[in-house]
Amino acid sequence: MNSASLKSQPLWAYLQLMRPANIITAWADILAGYAASGLVLLLTQVQTEPVSFVPLA
Repeated sequence: MNSASLKSQPLWAYLQLMRPANIITAWADILAGYAASGLVLLLTQVQTEPVSFVPLA
């Protein structure tokens, strides 16, 4: 099987779409989304416990 017949196969088209670089960057995008949403949740949490103040005098 030479490279010309391999490139004419439908499998070759799928292999070109699923390059390792595409798979790695897709996972990186997902992890970045989780990190960004976690940061937003951390910064926007409402404090549920009352703050106790100590009188100075």
